[in-house]
Amino acid sequence: MVKRANEFAAAGAFGYESELAAQYASLGLEYDLGDASRGRVDGNLFLVFWLGNLVGSRDADSPDGDRHFFKEKIDELPEDLLEEVRRRNSRYVVWLAERLQG
Repeated sequence: MVKRANEFAAAGAFGYESELAAQYASLGLEYDLGDASRGRVDGNLFLVFWLGNLVGSRDADSPDGDRHFFKEKIDELPEDLLEEVRRRNSRYVVWLAERLQG
């Protein structure tokens, strides 16, 4: 998904924020989402904000030829992994909401 996000960014699909993909890659943060417990501010914020938008695209260059949408691939992940991701995401959303409330 990161590769696909960077391809979209190179084509300008994310507007003026597209240039951020290359900036974070040049900093060595191409795949780094950062520390969730600190708001991910130490990671690649381009990915943090835009990666979720890729679930409706296909992995057009998948080495194994699997051209399913990323959403379909995510749905096929083991349930225990999905539960862990949901738990972490929920914790992150609560953390973020608490800080937004001041």
